[in-house]
Amino acid sequence: MNYHRLNFYKALFGTILISLLFTYCDSNRSDYLSEFASQIKRNFSHQRHYFYQNLMPGTKHETAVYRFQSESPNPGIIVIGGTHGDEPAGFEAAYRLLDYLSKNHPLKGTIYVIPEANKMAIIHGERRIPVPESVAIDAGDLNRCYPGRPEGLPAYRLAYQITEFIKIHQIQLLIDLHESPYFAHEIHAFEGEISVPGQCIIYTGNEIASRLSHVVCEHINQQISAHEKKFTLKEGPIENSAAWLAGAHFKIPGFTIETCKKLPLEKRIQFHLAITLNILKEMDIFQDSQKGNF
Repeated sequence: MNYHRLNFYKALFGTILISLLFTYCDSNRSDYLSEFASQIKRNFSHQRHYFYQNLMPGTKHETAVYRFQSESPNPGIIVIGGTHGDEPAGFEAAYRLLDYLSKNHPLKGTIYVIPEANKMAIIHGERRIPVPESVAIDAGDLNRCYPGRPEGLPAYRLAYQITEFIKIHQIQLLIDLHESPYFAHEIHAFEGEISVPGQCIIYTGNEIASRLSHVVCEHINQQISAHEKKFTLKEGPIENSAAWLAGAHFKIPGFTIETCKKLPLEKRIQFHLAITLNILKEMDIFQDSQKGNF
């Protein structure tokens, strides 16, 4: 092997090694989380009792699923945070939920929590993960990729694994935590560019989801004085979203919870927690005294 070719292979090997190191470091960072969420994540990494499995194992998109069981396994419930990486209240609230569930065990059922669903999007603070230029950008948006595909681009594979998880574990209710940049009264000014307002509970079109949405929304709004901060209801999740999957494919209640980014982060996190816990309370997962307030 001549000198120039040897140098070429050395340079190529170095480039690959650096790329792998950056990928590893990216996937193991936690500085995108608040100090509180980072501490919860560290605590749960040391106590494997609640860890259940990884999705996308062996890839940079690998992300953990946690499980909280009662003596009665049904109903199965899944809570998803971090579908969009630029919506921090969702994944921050999911970590708070882990902490809450470790101290307040469900009376019945099994609760699965995915705090960082689209992990690489979260790390980079982006709505989507990158896709090839020849592909529509929504192919990197997890909430436009359900029910997913077993092969292909990462967002489709992740959506497929979540779909299979719901099927295998016979999930009976799904909650997906999101954020929107605007309040409901501001949406009309954007000519359809933004179809979902903040401070909104979007539910699947079935009787159980409708009842839960109306009861929980009423309870939450009783605690909110400012009109624009009150929650509204919207039937019919966006097609190919996680909540849409729940209703269209599995005929179960599904909810997309949207808070408004114009509110302080801590307030948005508390709204997510309160709504999630109130839904669980209405499902008799917790006692009335454990009902979520803020």
